[in-house]
Amino acid sequence: MADRRDVSGRRTSLHEKRERKVLSLYEKLKILDLLNSGMSCAEVGRRVGKNESSIRSIKQKQAEIRQSLCAAPTMAKRVSVVRDKVLVKAEKALSLWIEDMSQKHVPVDGRMIREKALSLYEHFGPMTETPERKAFMASKGWLASFVNRYNLKNLRVTGEAASADQESASTFPQEFRRLVGRKGYLPEQVYNCDETALFWKKMPSRTYIHKDARQAMGFKAFKDRLNACFVRQCGWAYD
Repeated sequence: MADRRDVSGRRTSLHEKRERKVLSLYEKLKILDLLNSGMSCAEVGRRVGKNESSIRSIKQKQAEIRQSLCAAPTMAKRVSVVRDKVLVKAEKALSLWIEDMSQKHVPVDGRMIREKALSLYEHFGPMTETPERKAFMASKGWLASFVNRYNLKNLRVTGEAASADQESASTFPQEFRRLVGRKGYLPEQVYNCDETALFWKKMPSRTYIHKDARQAMGFKAFKDRLNACFVRQCGWAYD
């Protein structure tokens, strides 16, 4: 079966899977030139690998496309997507929010990021002038793109062990034994106390951080919990 050429002149096989792509202004201009040369929408579609309805839509917007091409700078003519100005502002603020949460040792999962994105989008919407403001749903697909754009990674929360003072913990047993010997404490005078908790509000088990951080250090559980304290005496045990 014969091959076809795309907008850039590259030879491609008809058996290749068509990839969904938003055409740049430059590519749309090439399609308009083909149409003006006398080719039909169906012929142009087969040649560039687009369906006929997409070619017909470009033809209907010919005046708008040519006007945009004249007004746009050289580099902008090759950009395939013009992003929502409101969303751009919201994403920048969202990135700062994630960094702030990381500094405060508060884990954020995908659901929390999507909810915050919706809130920020609604916040910046009224104060941003944009001719066509599309509905923003903060979908899972958008989240995946956002994570790639802002160089984020999703890690498992390491818990309180990551925020503990490991150096002090390793030297404490020896220091404690010296203290007990120096003061002459009896076993009945030595107690060990430990606190645990029942968390009634579930915290995320993973969090998003910037890729330059090696691990999610120092994250602790939310304080929505019931505390329990257990005490043990060296000579005897009390529950």
